[in-house]
Amino acid sequence: VGCRLLRGIPQGSRFSPFLCALHMGAGDGRLPADVAESLGSGRSALVRLVDDFLYLSTEPGSCCNFLSCLAQEENPYQGDLNWQKCAGNFPFCCLESSQDPCFVPTSQRLPPSSTEVPWAGLTLAPAK
Repeated sequence: VGCRLLRGIPQGSRFSPFLCALHMGAGDGRLPADVAESLGSGRSALVRLVDDFLYLSTEPGSCCNFLSCLAQEENPYQGDLNWQKCAGNFPFCCLESSQDPCFVPTSQRLPPSSTEVPWAGLTLAPAK
């Protein structure tokens, strides 16, 4: 017994990642000025595998600005951030006292093993 598709495309279709890339690319163009400036300056880089983000920066505050942007109800990518899946190789916390969660760097020290970050089936670690 087959099903008739009424809307959208089936998940797993070869066309799905292409449409996702178009949607996410449009979101890149709607990033707030501070995040876009950090990306444009070369101090930060954004890598994405379909809908998994990897934000690289030499400045923890820049990473927290990006996370805070994604945590907003009305964010550039029009999706929900599962902040419990967020990982970083610097200490940060999420302040949920306001309407939208806000990420901030903290001063606590991480053990050396905590500097590794899992992403898209890989484990990334800073060069020693």
